Amino acid sequence: MINIFFAPGTFGSTMEYMLRNFTKDFENVKGNIMLDGSMHSFKKEWHVASLDKTETYSEEIEISTVTYPWYGKSLDEIFNVWPGDLKKSKNVCIKVKDLEAGELNLLFFFYKIAKSILSDYFAADKHFARWNSNYTNHKDMQKWEKREWYSLFYIGLLNDWLNVEKPINQIGNFLLINNIDILNNLDIEFTKIVDHCGLTEDKSIEYFEFVTKWTKAQQYILEEFKLIDKVVLSTINGLDFDWSQDRLCFTSECIIQKRLRDNGYEIKCYNLNDFPTNSEQLYNLLEKQ
Repeated sequence: MINIFFAPGTFGSTMEYMLRNFTKDFENVKGNIMLDGSMHSFKKEWHVASLDKTETYSEEIEISTVTYPWYGKSLDEIFNVWPGDLKKSKNVCIKVKDLEAGELNLLFFFYKIAKSILSDYFAADKHFARWNSNYTNHKDMQKWEKREWYSLFYIGLLNDWLNVEKPINQIGNFLLINNIDILNNLDIEFTKIVDHCGLTEDKSIEYFEFVTKWTKAQQYILEEFKLIDKVVLSTINGLDFDWSQDRLCFTSECIIQKRLRDNGYEIKCYNLNDFPTNSEQLYNLLEKQ
């Protein structure tokens, strides 16, 4: 069995698709690169995102894709309840490279996965009453409250994506790669996985066309991530800069709020449901800490 453990957003589905279509070891699967750049267009053989899913384990499974962390379980705790023998498997772990790469992956997570399930994270936190004691559900929160909450919370999620070396070293037979290297050179990272798993590459013309098309399909997220930097730097340095409201998703707004806080500024965010669209507006909302 090949197990691909990956932080959500770090291209685990893409890797399964490529193993099935660009090696000589598996039957091909039909799928295409979706408009959001993901490879969620084919049915993964055994996708595990919670403890309940492990009950369907079978030794006949060829490739599993496993997101981490699960609700309430870190990667080492997932290993502790894993139904198979990881030491007898070929294992790959995709992590985020560093904190900045983790923030970038928050955007991949948002655009490809969490637009519909991000509310689960608010619900799991159970701290919505900190913003209003009358709230009985996270759905009662306004956008500005959710933005502030997520800007405070997401560092914990990033740490779960980062701190994987110790648990995988305890297992031993893992290949560790990261999201940035995949984005920078998908071909090289795929070859590493193929070699680690003892498979045979099938790098046809279609393979190189896929690599080029897939890489291009990720660029809109990379461009928005660059925009975050420009918004923060322009604002704290008093430089004129405008951006349209639809250029920044909810997660980007949260990252901006966190980065401003890291630079010693808090946003006067009470009732700020519509985020500013230029650096002057945003600067006028800052309070130096």
